[in-house]
Amino acid sequence: MEQAFKIPGMLDMCINFIRPGKMLPKHHDGYVWGWIRDSFGDNTIEGYTISFGVDIPEPENQALVFGERTMVWNTGEFRGFCGEDTVHYMKNEGNPDHWRVTAVMEIEGKYFNV
Repeated sequence: MEQAFKIPGMLDMCINFIRPGKMLPKHHDGYVWGWIRDSFGDNTIEGYTISFGVDIPEPENQALVFGERTMVWNTGEFRGFCGEDTVHYMKNEGNPDHWRVTAVMEIEGKYFNV
């Protein structure tokens, strides 16, 4: 928590726990960005969705998927994308004892260098 509060431009963060053999279905994060704009009272806010690997014990089996493209990363690594309108899903097809845990945050675009 202490480190999270230091992230420049962070607007929101949630922790995703995906149990073994399950997935988060296809979606985009437009609803999150709508909520952020409403709560801040600023319809001009734009930015990126960042996923941080908190615990990804089997990266090949616990990927983030965009259509035909599978994005694999390890514990301690970040991946960023335009979550507002990019359809994606997450899977955990690995060992029945390995949960997939990520911290997902929305970062205001002016603080993010792509």
